[in-house]
Amino acid sequence: MVSCFETAILGAFLTLVFDVITNFGVAVSYMLVGMPLLAAFISTIISGALFSLIHVVSNTVVFALIFFPLTSTLQRLLGGENAWKKEPFLT
Repeated sequence: MVSCFETAILGAFLTLVFDVITNFGVAVSYMLVGMPLLAAFISTIISGALFSLIHVVSNTVVFALIFFPLTSTLQRLLGGENAWKKEPFLT
């Protein structure tokens, strides 16, 4: 069984990957308008650091506290664990 700690770490990791990709895209857009490479990356990291920190912390908390209640509620509403299993075709 997956623990709340594991889902929190997964949420933090996925959010961090998303933020790195997003910040890289912003730096590339700065370079496209003529900003030097190093200045583009440094300004992107500085301007996105606070948002990334808040984003990672909030998603870690959300994954830790809401993931299991949400999955159990969805399983109840959608018919339990067997609702997603497909029956094999009979030939």
